Amino acid sequence: MDTDASLHLEDDEVAIGLPLVLRGKRSATLFAMLLFAVMTAAAIWIYRDEGGWGALACAGLFGLLAALSLLGTIVPPSLRVDEEGFSVSSALRKGVSRRWTDIESIGLQNVNHQPSIVYQVKPGVHRVRVPGGYMLPSRFEIPAAVLAQMMEACRKQFGENSGQSR
Repeated sequence: MDTDASLHLEDDEVAIGLPLVLRGKRSATLFAMLLFAVMTAAAIWIYRDEGGWGALACAGLFGLLAALSLLGTIVPPSLRVDEEGFSVSSALRKGVSRRWTDIESIGLQNVNHQPSIVYQVKPGVHRVRVPGGYMLPSRFEIPAAVLAQMMEACRKQFGENSGQSR
C-alpha cells in the first residue's frame, strides 16, 4: 500500500479507506536486540574472567531483554484506525483501544529529537489525564507528522461530529 500517496487530508476530512492498519517499524527493536545481545556477551565475558553473581544476573537480564526485543522484531506492533477509534496491539501486549469520542486532542511531541504521537483523553473519561498525554508505543510505516494529522482529522470527523461530543 502506498501510504504516503493515499493519505490526502483536505479541510480536516478523512479521504482514505478505513479501517487502516499500519505495522510498526522494526528498526528500533532490531537495534535494541543487537544492543542487548552485545551487553549479554559483555556480562558473560566479565563473569568468565572475574566470576561473581552480579555479572551472571546482568547476563540473564540482558539475555531476557534481547529475547523480548527479538519477539518485537518478529511480530511488530500494529495500529488500526477506523471510524470508531484506534487500537494498538503487539506480541507482548493485549490491544489497547481508544474511541474518538473519548479523546480531546492528538498531536506530536519530540522525544529524544524524534516526533512521537501523543493523545489526551477528555475529562470525565474513565482514564487518568496524564500531563502531556499518552504516547503511542511505536513508530509506524508513515511519518509521525502525517499519521498525527490523519488521526486528528479522524478525531474531529468521527468524534466531534458524532453527536456524543462535549
